[in-house]
Amino acid sequence: MLVFTTSRNPTKETRALARFFCRAFSARYFSRQGSNISELAEKARFNGFKTIVVVKEKSGKPECFQVIEIGKNAFKYRKGFSSLEKLKAFLKKVK
Repeated sequence: MLVFTTSRNPTKETRALARFFCRAFSARYFSRQGSNISELAEKARFNGFKTIVVVKEKSGKPECFQVIEIGKNAFKYRKGFSSLEKLKAFLKKVK
């Protein structure tokens, strides 16, 4: 199960892109609301999710994707992707 979120203070464009990916990947969107990654990982774990994709931005524009895997007691940063094609290929393997 997959969750998309954004960096801490995203622009409208980045939020819209993350929500678009939720529909495209049949995933869920979590609003950061100032949460750090540990809090976000705990929320995802509690709701039964195994993977978080953070849509990161630079200078107010979406730039890359950070994949975080959620374990029973910890989370681990997996990979960063700068292209959607590489992210899609990785997520197909994860499912």
